[in-house]
Amino acid sequence: MRKRPLIVVAFLFLGAACGQEGSILPSLAAERGDDVPTATPTTAPELASPTAPGATAAPAVSAPAAAAPGGSQAQPPTQPASEGGVNPPKDGRYVYTYEGEATNPFNPGAPPEKFSGEQYSEISHQGNVYTEEQTNTETPGVFTTRTRWESSRILLLSFKTETAGGDFNCTFDPPLTIANIPIKPETIPTQTFKGQGNACDGKLDITVERKENTTDANNRTWSTWRTKVRIEAGNEQFKTITNDTIWLAPEIGVEVRTDGTTQGEFRTPTGAQSFNGKATSALKSRP
Repeated sequence: MRKRPLIVVAFLFLGAACGQEGSILPSLAAERGDDVPTATPTTAPELASPTAPGATAAPAVSAPAAAAPGGSQAQPPTQPASEGGVNPPKDGRYVYTYEGEATNPFNPGAPPEKFSGEQYSEISHQGNVYTEEQTNTETPGVFTTRTRWESSRILLLSFKTETAGGDFNCTFDPPLTIANIPIKPETIPTQTFKGQGNACDGKLDITVERKENTTDANNRTWSTWRTKVRIEAGNEQFKTITNDTIWLAPEIGVEVRTDGTTQGEFRTPTGAQSFNGKATSALKSRP
């Protein structure tokens, strides 16, 4: 079993690439992680961009933390986001609880299997580029995303999933818009994946529905933007469709709750094996 993801991000892809459920903005959702047919690993190249890690392009809404003496990143106190704005997340570890159930594509006659655990998201940044590495308590593996926070939008630059079943990655060209700033109710036009890597086949739909209060795993109430994320992704080995609802808290720049479903199929020499699952997650602790 394995949980999947989405700073605002993080997407979608762990689930998309491994037949698990997940989301985008840093997102999460959990799903099954049985071994899948091994793909040929590829390494995602760094973006040749003036706003790659270490650059100092315009920050999004609030400035990223400044470098402290000795090279460490100083963490500013959490402040309310401006109207329509979103604060970049602080560096450090974010812990989420998750639970759900999923079918096994390699044992189609078995009933859905329940799962639960914790997901750990380690966030760091250089300039206005943020890196998030996600792991969980159920299975080995790492899901990494890179995003760029600009003054008017947040872009997904790349993702990489490393599992026992194989490595999947894509460096997007052009990057995908995962949020416009100021945030407001809107539907972002469908974006088709393009780029370099072995998992660059898919499309993304995001609809920001409304402001809504919700609670985290500790029953703390947050003001959030309720957002729908739909992802279709795949390659010659698999195809998945994920539908997630994400509650993004602008004050801390991450989601505090997610609720989603995944369906798809693996293609094998003997035919296609389908699977489906559902999962929820909630923020438990943060820097």
